[in-house]
Amino acid sequence: MRNQASFRILALVALAALFELHCSHPNRASLRLKARPGSPPGDSTPLAGVTLHLLDIDPIDLVVTGVEDHTPHGERVYQDHPRLKELANLMNARRQAAYSLGPDVFLFLSQSRPLWEPRVIKSAQTDAEGNARLDGIKPGSYRLIGYIEAPGREAFWDRQVAVDEGDNEVVLESSNALHFK
Repeated sequence: MRNQASFRILALVALAALFELHCSHPNRASLRLKARPGSPPGDSTPLAGVTLHLLDIDPIDLVVTGVEDHTPHGERVYQDHPRLKELANLMNARRQAAYSLGPDVFLFLSQSRPLWEPRVIKSAQTDAEGNARLDGIKPGSYRLIGYIEAPGREAFWDRQVAVDEGDNEVVLESSNALHFK
């Protein structure tokens, strides 16, 4: 009789713990990322060392629209890089017209980093197999930027991604890059 009561109490405690765990992380998602060149077609060689950031805003639009223009750190960024907005407008025009961006995208990323970095939700870097994973994401619409700048290999991705509850996957390859060399 005593063992049954102890078992029931233990079972209730376990159920309460599972319920608490489920409720403390409701509606969470993960994003699996795969970086492959994809060119020539069928090339599945992994791209290791791709830096990935999931943001709540498009970093190019952030600069183009001037969302941070009148904040203390925004004023400082534009003071240090007076042509940053011009560069962002050029990149945005190229992107809107479906032109490939040039290597100046890395200058833009570097100069605008203080503006977009506070908007990063999660970051990762691809492993030797070209894979990365972002866990514990609230479902929603995000901007995924990915880049690699290494000798003989440059690439930049800027994609809107819808993250649904559960497991999601994004493949980054040359065909969906804004800059790939």
